[in-house]
Amino acid sequence: MWIDRSGLATRVRMFAIAGAIGAVSMLAHSEASTVGTGIDLLSVPALQSEKAAHALLLGVATTGGRLVAVGERGIVVTSDDQGQTWRQALVPVSVSLTAVHFESPTLGWAVGHDGVVLKTEDGGQVWSKLLDGNQANSLVLADLKARIAELEGAVAEASGDDLDRLQVELETRQFRLEDAEAGASFGPARPLLALWFKDEHLGFVLGAFGQIFRTDDGGKTWVSLTGALMNPDSLHLNSIARLANGTLAVVGERGTIWFSGDEGASWRTSEVGYDGHLYGVVQAGQGALLAFGFAGNIFRSADDGQTWARLDRVSEKSIVGGLAEKGRGLLLVTRNGQIIESDDAGRSFTLSSVTTGGTVASVLPNLIDSGKSLITVGHGGLSMTRLDRAGE
Repeated sequence: MWIDRSGLATRVRMFAIAGAIGAVSMLAHSEASTVGTGIDLLSVPALQSEKAAHALLLGVATTGGRLVAVGERGIVVTSDDQGQTWRQALVPVSVSLTAVHFESPTLGWAVGHDGVVLKTEDGGQVWSKLLDGNQANSLVLADLKARIAELEGAVAEASGDDLDRLQVELETRQFRLEDAEAGASFGPARPLLALWFKDEHLGFVLGAFGQIFRTDDGGKTWVSLTGALMNPDSLHLNSIARLANGTLAVVGERGTIWFSGDEGASWRTSEVGYDGHLYGVVQAGQGALLAFGFAGNIFRSADDGQTWARLDRVSEKSIVGGLAEKGRGLLLVTRNGQIIESDDAGRSFTLSSVTTGGTVASVLPNLIDSGKSLITVGHGGLSMTRLDRAGE
């Protein structure tokens, strides 16, 4: 088993100092101006601004007829008229927020830098803090230490091949604990990048350096599942999706996908066959999945993620979001706003003549306006792109 430890300190410092926006967006952004000033962005409410809707937005969701978008420096904005007008929400932190998810028209959660998790119960107008990086670091360390103690007991009683296997696993977890301790020494610096909630109680948040947490009470309490994933190099976890068969899929670095069919209690690992970032996975049909990521790479599985085949690339730009829409097929969107389409369950793709016209951080996972419009967010705020242009 190969464990890459040489670049750990550099990666930790990168997140601690620069505050990378997240692997999903791959957009350069820095909060370094606050480092060394003594300002705790986890305790400073987001500044109210008339220009908030035109800031760098990183995540977007719908709740009822409302759009809710999150972004840099704690900005959350809502719109009840498909983005024509916006209202800025009250947010208790000033760290950048990377993703947002709603379970009902009123109940939603958001995640972001410094391990923050927020919750709203009024449709996104007012938010409260549930978790931050200080607590997250403690949860990860406790999780790894408990798993190491359990393995040490198993090693003491094992022999033969079982002993060899358990010793390798124990060494791996000890390395991960050292990595987590190194990260915690920088404080609450590791961002969360994605989230998904099944209902008002059960949810998952995840992000940089293999962090993943589960809640069974809507975010009041959390448990770390970081040690549950086979992730010896603490690879970044970029997104999470619920598949048609109920399986959870988490995608990350080095072409790796983790699947769980028991709500996160256990995970199996699948590798698509390349060494770059994956940014998302989408259902392409019965038993068929598409994984997409850096530099336009797309991979297809016809057996629920057991095996993968690389598709021909139609763009060299990173794909940051995708969706499957009845009557529209599959749509993938690149960082520079290109739209890639498939009408054969993801077996092949073509480049659309329609573009979003700007840099994209993420994509709303469903079309609006009766399936005619695509919502994206990025530099300059939210963009609505008509897919049925006049004359076509």
